[in-house]
Amino acid sequence: MRRFQLILISVLLSTIGFGQYNEATRNYDLGNEYFQQKEYEKAIEFYSISLSLYRAADAYYNRALSFIQLHDTCNYCKDMKNAAGLNDHEAFTLYKKICCFATVNPSLPDSIKIQVPGATHFEILHDLFGKDSTTYVISEVDGSIEAIEISDVSDYHVFTVVEESPSFPGGADARAKFCSENLHYPPDAKKNNIQGTVFVNFIVERDGSISNVKVLRGIGGGCDEESIRLIKSMPRWIPGKQRGKPVRVRFNMPVRFTLAG
Repeated sequence: MRRFQLILISVLLSTIGFGQYNEATRNYDLGNEYFQQKEYEKAIEFYSISLSLYRAADAYYNRALSFIQLHDTCNYCKDMKNAAGLNDHEAFTLYKKICCFATVNPSLPDSIKIQVPGATHFEILHDLFGKDSTTYVISEVDGSIEAIEISDVSDYHVFTVVEESPSFPGGADARAKFCSENLHYPPDAKKNNIQGTVFVNFIVERDGSISNVKVLRGIGGGCDEESIRLIKSMPRWIPGKQRGKPVRVRFNMPVRFTLAG
């Protein structure tokens, strides 16, 4: 079970009211509590309420684990498939292992290769408990494997300019406060009096998570590595939007290192 992961915060704050957010997280947490107590039917009830307010991969994943404890393989597979459809790689792996058989197609058209960096092949998963099949594009970038439903490929494009830019929850001041409180000045940089600004590039995903963190221009002394660690530790952002729909956005951010006088 995945416990108390506040995966909803940024996206929920940008799309629904605080009342719905509180209700969704409250029911998600109650579902986790009942799961721990092995009251799986009650856990399913509260996960279902949470999912009615917002479709989250972790809620589908935990509800699937509740179903399998009750020997309900059919609903287990449905929920793992839903979690996989929200780009949960662990759920995709379990769904493929237990719920279906896969056929592989290594022939990728150029249009897919352009839209999905690192794309290696198609996998068509055939549901053992129904007549459905779903096609995924499998990609691998920097050792990270991702499965993207073919219906989502058009949404996989990374924007650089959007109508609504992604933002840190709470705004620029909250982001500056987070960086100030969580930045660890590297000992080597202190020892050698290294100061300056590291410029970092990353992608804010459609669910507000951060991926593909890279240093564009560094200053050494361990500051580059610390900048990457800091960015990866951030909470989920409010995603950028294009035509009212969350999209992937490439974002540049400076991380400043200044020694006190």
